[in-house]
Amino acid sequence: MAYKKNGIWLTALAILTAAVIWVLACTPRAAPVPLAVPNTGSVTGSTSTPMAQVPGTNPAEADWAKVVSAAQKESQLTIYSDRASGDTWKNLVDVFTARYGVKVQGIAGRGAELLERMKVEQRTGQAVADLIISGPTSSVAVSKEGFTSSLLDLPEVRQQDIWISSPAYDPQALVLFFSITPPFFPVVNTKLVKPDDEPRTWQDLLQPRWKGQILMDDPSVTGGGNIWTGLSLEYKIFDMAYLEKLARQDVVLTRNYTEAFTMIGTGERAMALAQPLHQTFVSFVVKGAPLKAVDLKDGGVTSAYVVNMVKKPAHLNAARLFANWLLTEEGQTTWSREMQYWPIRKGVSVATHPSLVFKNPTKIVVPTLEDNEAIVKYVREGSIAKLFKK
Repeated sequence: MAYKKNGIWLTALAILTAAVIWVLACTPRAAPVPLAVPNTGSVTGSTSTPMAQVPGTNPAEADWAKVVSAAQKESQLTIYSDRASGDTWKNLVDVFTARYGVKVQGIAGRGAELLERMKVEQRTGQAVADLIISGPTSSVAVSKEGFTSSLLDLPEVRQQDIWISSPAYDPQALVLFFSITPPFFPVVNTKLVKPDDEPRTWQDLLQPRWKGQILMDDPSVTGGGNIWTGLSLEYKIFDMAYLEKLARQDVVLTRNYTEAFTMIGTGERAMALAQPLHQTFVSFVVKGAPLKAVDLKDGGVTSAYVVNMVKKPAHLNAARLFANWLLTEEGQTTWSREMQYWPIRKGVSVATHPSLVFKNPTKIVVPTLEDNEAIVKYVREGSIAKLFKK
């Protein structure tokens, strides 16, 4: 596969239960930089002293101490996110609240739907959300429409040489990049699909055995289906002709990740495509669902995970504090551990569930700003979605 200008390539290599993730620069000769060493051991958060208790002696630190103090007076904030539910979300925000004394209300939903809700709030001047945490495709779009505020002045964003890629996803940091999703690999029902029958490449999905057996996230809207198909086309993992053939496999579309894993787990279909392999998937596996993510030899794509701060948030300082915390060592460790995403801060190690440790060396791409503009185009044009219409 060719390198894409301004792209970021990762190579994930797992041996037994440990995985070492490396970040490769945009040119083939660039030396690898260690990103993280997921393992099965316990993980502890940062033990650094809260900023609120140690005001800095220079102006920047003193100004940030004022932000922390003001956030504590606001005492709360509201976050929209598809991750904002369940024990993992509670565990995440409890760590933040314990450090700063600021409570977090999470409102869950699919990213595109929450962003549309935020846009209505902004147009009517009745903002509820302070932050939006989601995939980047919709986030980039709403930032261009002027509904989000810059986070460029956050202390962690100003840090140099500690990131695999700058948290500023765009020049003004209207979209803040803080995490990477695991790759979009097929998920199979292990009772229906034996090891010898598992696909080894994307082309294997075109075999007759899979006809009527595949479930896929809907590519007509922003989300897993759009990201997987769009980025795979952009990075030449497969082409449009491949998707035309895949559509002839009588693929069933869904817009609910939990529903998709439930259907595969109960045997209604044998395989799911374009489903994010994060904590939702892991929770099914932990409960005994016969699910397995199959890493393919010809690679896969991931997605960046980002945060937006809305225009004129009701809890401005608390919103800035939480966004900055997501980039700290503690925030990166906590988010990655609870959500099973990969950190962007160098040197952060997290426990990775065995179901997300992939044995085949795999080229994985983290989408750039240009990539996301390209895949939003596929939604707008409907060129991929029409292939799967019945």
